[in-house]
Amino acid sequence: MAAEGFTLWDSVRNSEALLTKPHVQFLYIHHILKNEEQKLAKRLSTHHTFISYSEGVARILENKVDKAYISISSDDGFKNNMAAAGILDNYEIKACFFVDPSMIEYRTFVEIETHFRERLNFPPVEFLDWKDIAQLQKWGMRLVRIP
Repeated sequence: MAAEGFTLWDSVRNSEALLTKPHVQFLYIHHILKNEEQKLAKRLSTHHTFISYSEGVARILENKVDKAYISISSDDGFKNNMAAAGILDNYEIKACFFVDPSMIEYRTFVEIETHFRERLNFPPVEFLDWKDIAQLQKWGMRLVRIP
């Protein structure tokens, strides 16, 4: 869907000027569909320089936004983040993953279903586990603990 959106965006007059204007774009992802991975990475890198979440925040605070930057993060801690992280790693793109450690402990379907019903109002999906966290760190992704 994101790749389709970029195609639509390109049809907007003066989109090139808007994309290249100095800014920091924070892109929040949940997952990337397999058939969109190369198209999305290529499209984003055409007009943006990938930077870490921390660098993006620092550039804004220090008023050092001299070109188009993009920072990627995810805030859900879902297991399907691993597929997106693997794709990002293939392109040497680092992302920030916000993770609630208490959710990593949920292993049974009943625990997961209860959490989603009571807190998220969203269909249940599997959470990252400690092995996934270790892999994200190995790929150089930033992990931020959220309460």
